[in-house]
Amino acid sequence: MAIARAMSTRGAPSKMLILDEPTANLPGPEAERLYALVRRVADSGVAVLFVSHHFDEDFEMADSVTVLRDGKHVITRPVEGLTEDELIEHVVGRKLDEYDKEGHVRAHGDVVLELKDLSGAAVQGLDLTIHAGEVVGVAGITGSGREEVAALVFGGHGHGGEVVLGGDVLPQARPDISIERGMALVPAERHANASLMAQSLRENITIVDPGRHMSLGILRRRPEKADVTVWLERLDVRPSQSEFTMAQLSGGNQQKVIIARWLRQEPKVLVLDEPTQGVDVGAKADIHRMVDEAAAQGAGVLVLSTDHEELVRVCDRVIILRRGKAVDELSGPRLTNDNITAATIGRDSSEPAA
Repeated sequence: MAIARAMSTRGAPSKMLILDEPTANLPGPEAERLYALVRRVADSGVAVLFVSHHFDEDFEMADSVTVLRDGKHVITRPVEGLTEDELIEHVVGRKLDEYDKEGHVRAHGDVVLELKDLSGAAVQGLDLTIHAGEVVGVAGITGSGREEVAALVFGGHGHGGEVVLGGDVLPQARPDISIERGMALVPAERHANASLMAQSLRENITIVDPGRHMSLGILRRRPEKADVTVWLERLDVRPSQSEFTMAQLSGGNQQKVIIARWLRQEPKVLVLDEPTQGVDVGAKADIHRMVDEAAAQGAGVLVLSTDHEELVRVCDRVIILRRGKAVDELSGPRLTNDNITAATIGRDSSEPAA
């Protein structure tokens, strides 16, 4: 609909269509339909400027690609003859090592999170167990119930069934209790639901634990700033100035600040909803490393994402939702991008990838 509105004019026909992250919230099949529409627009003679952090889209859609880094022009060159590794290096200004690109096997501990017959407006009877040190993904197209899972688990609103954290059943619609018991949530809509855009990075990180550096009712500002700076540097937030506001940071760095807020609490369970939506490839690799580190330190991690490559990269197994129900679980050799896509839209994904 947005493209139709952009192309509809009262006077002369449009000569250029500008698309800014048009597939950020679209699962694979819906993104493919958008690609086909954009191709038809381009074939009609309209110039298309396609802004995207997804390299597969760049290679799929573009004739040429321009890279900007830190507000400056880096390259403009034809897509033909350009490799993905070369494009990544131009975007981040460094080479990504193999750890950035490959998954690995993790050791698992005791059960930290159980969902028992969890139900909401869209989700129906979801059963799920996550162990300490395990990363579990949830995939599903729009309307599958995937979008609702994070709020149900964290206590954002009432639900049927039970959420059991560390052996204790959590009360419904009480996110404060979820936090107190050791759960953390990085929501999909960071601007609306997680960021204090006009406040400092220090205030954004310490908001869930403002009393950590209090003594006799007085905030010890210097230790607090030092504490926050350690986290900003650890997560490679740029700039790592604790008194900068969130509004001064890029989307990727804002997301790192929100993740730092929760990793600082050493959660038992970390829930990540679309954790790399709208961030650049360098920030994406950094966030994936944060997931690995959280799991290595014993957290159970739940990742809800429409980025199937991301799920393959960070997860030990992935639960497939269709029409509110868990219909498949992919792990080991079955855990591939193609199999996730096939399972979410209802095709057979029972065979390992060749």
